Amino acid sequence: MKKFICMLLSLIVALSTCVVSVCAQSERKSKFEAMKWAKSQVDQSVDFDNQNGAQCVDLIMAYYDFLGEKRGIGNAVDYVRNKIPDGWKRIKDAKPRMGDVLIYEGEPDIYYGHLGIYESKNSSYHQANGVVYNTNKPYYMITSSRGAPYWGVIRPVFADDEKDESTSDVSVTKPNNSFNTGFAETESTTQTAQTTQSVSSSVVSQVHLSRPSIKSAKIKGKSIRVSWKKINNADGYQVKYSTNKKFKSKFTKTKIVKNKNSYKIKKIKSNKNYYVKIRTYKKTGNKTIYSKWSKRIKVVS
Repeated sequence: MKKFICMLLSLIVALSTCVVSVCAQSERKSKFEAMKWAKSQVDQSVDFDNQNGAQCVDLIMAYYDFLGEKRGIGNAVDYVRNKIPDGWKRIKDAKPRMGDVLIYEGEPDIYYGHLGIYESKNSSYHQANGVVYNTNKPYYMITSSRGAPYWGVIRPVFADDEKDESTSDVSVTKPNNSFNTGFAETESTTQTAQTTQSVSSSVVSQVHLSRPSIKSAKIKGKSIRVSWKKINNADGYQVKYSTNKKFKSKFTKTKIVKNKNSYKIKKIKSNKNYYVKIRTYKKTGNKTIYSKWSKRIKVVS
């Protein structure tokens, strides 16, 4: 009898958990609802915590609340590291998607950082001087003139999110002897480099580096020749290869390539999996700006 009661209680708990999960899922807002809400805040003064006036962080606190989550803790700059709701993601240098929270780092003249809500490449929502506004200015330039570079995003979970479409490794085997990505589309990432001309003035230059794509990987003897599409404004490329798909094995190397769009990996071993990815870089003053890594490829020797 006791055993039966225990089993019954376990079943009730399991069913309750499922019901809670389904209810939580059904209560999620869609991206469309989120953008409709953001648009409704334009020309309003949002002072969510009733402290220190209406600031950019108040708009994001209200956004969290609209999405059914507890507000974040701290100033705008703290959203780089503060606790985020379960299931949400914080992604540095991300290319924003609709509904993302935009994060801008704090610098000397904008110490507390900045936050916004991304809708599209021609639309994002912000609060400044006590009023919410919409702008068509590129997301990475919102605060660049004040020395606060774009950091990345916090990505909420929405009811209409699509399934993860991340691709698996593309294999290159000895019989084919070559590999072509088949992708023509490139993804850009932007970072801001700052150089100081004098005590009273500074020049902020925007550096746009496209994410490179690997065109082919050909095996010849004991080597692999990797080639990629040229990125015109890059100073060079970093090629990273390893026998571990997470690039964490002892045999993980990073090489600098200048003035070429190919690299030969030498002394490879037979019947081994090699993983390769590349990224571009550009030097601006005393800083080096990097693009995102290309899609990883797998080469079977």
